[in-house]
This record gives sequence, C-alpha cells and structure tokens, in this order.
Amino acid sequence: MQNLRKFEDGKFTDSQEQHGRGRGVPTSVATEPRFTTSLPKGTAHRFVEFADVAARNDLPLNTLLTLRWHALRAEGADYPYMSLPPRDRIAKTVELFRKFTTNRGGKFPWIWVQENPRNAHGGLHWHMAFHSKAEWRDELATYVERHFGLARLPMFLAIEPTEGEIARSEARAWHLAVDTRPALNGLNLALYLGKGDAGIEVLPTAIRAARGFTQQGQVCGKHKDRHAISRMTLD
Repeated sequence: MQNLRKFEDGKFTDSQEQHGRGRGVPTSVATEPRFTTSLPKGTAHRFVEFADVAARNDLPLNTLLTLRWHALRAEGADYPYMSLPPRDRIAKTVELFRKFTTNRGGKFPWIWVQENPRNAHGGLHWHMAFHSKAEWRDELATYVERHFGLARLPMFLAIEPTEGEIARSEARAWHLAVDTRPALNGLNLALYLGKGDAGIEVLPTAIRAARGFTQQGQVCGKHKDRHAISRMTLD
C-alpha cells in the first residue's frame, strides 16, 4: 500500500513565475510542464481579420499595453493579483480595463499575447492591443499606474522611449503606447502581436508590410495561455 503520510501537511513550492502551481498541490506530486513555442499557424490572420472588423466599427486597435512580470516584481509593485498564475492575472486585468472603458461609454475590443523571447527585451511579458479614445488617455495612464501599483515616470525623464510611448513605469515594468500608424486602422498592432506565428509569412505582402515571423520563446501552458481575442460582438 502506498504510504500516504508523505502527503500530510506537505510543503508546497513557492509560486512560480509561469507554472503558477496553486495551493493544495504537494511538492511530491510530479507534473510534467507543458509549453508552447509559437502562436498556432493562422493566428496572425485571425488578428488581422479581427482588427479589420473592429476598424469598420470605428473601434480600431490603437493602443498597446505591455507588462513585464519579472520587472513588476523587481520594482516592488503593489499589484494584488501577483500570486495568481499569469493567465488569471491577465483575465483580471482585461475585465477591469473593460469596465474602465464601458464606464466611459466605450466598447473594448482587444487582442492579447504572452511572449518570452531571449533578447534584450526577454523575460515573460504580456501585450494587449485595444481601442481607446484620445480624450481619456491621460485617465487611462493614471488607471494603469494605479492598477499595477507602480507610479509612472515623468516623460521628460524617460530615456529611449518605445515607439508611440505615452507613459511607463521607471524600469518599464509597464508601458503604454499609441499606434504610430493610425492610417492602417489597427493592422499595425495586430501584426505586431501576431509576429510569433510562422504563418505570418504567407499573408500578402501588402497586408503584412515588413512584419515577419520572430521566435517568441516558450510560454508555459496551452495555446490559450499564449493568446486570446475579445469575444465582444462586432458587426
């Protein structure tokens, strides 16, 4: 008979950045981690289609929020959802940003992806492209800093801001940017988020411009942990 005493009062592992093993799972129970290494082929095309429909509804994907989980920890953010697995943190954030938008009479189409590239911007991070109104962008920046518990850096102190950046925390744990190519009606951000799909190469050149496939590293979990598209109804 198996000795079950080893499960009594078992010690639990510390919260892991990607695995997010919850309470109640003893360290003696081995689980094989699952990873994805890229977006499923066809994802970039789905992003493009969604961006086109959003634009035709006067809701172009014109804003990009980026969050670096490791930097959020390093900066000592007062972020209430850090103990949750990344996908759950994302779900909380998306819902709160949806409420921020709808409370101002807007709609909230969005696409998000998680990436973990091995480059200067490496480490597990999350991008969300969404629609925002220019008249409440300052309110949005304030909401971002309050939500993640890290004050924004005065822009005159920002060194080498990212393209379109309008606000960020000191060590870039989060940064907020607007689309610098608005004439493309959200296509620019849709393709940026779709760059981890090898199938992006088969999109017509006129659509994808210079955007090509870029390896975005391993993300723990299934494809649903790597990307998602808003289910809001658009015409």
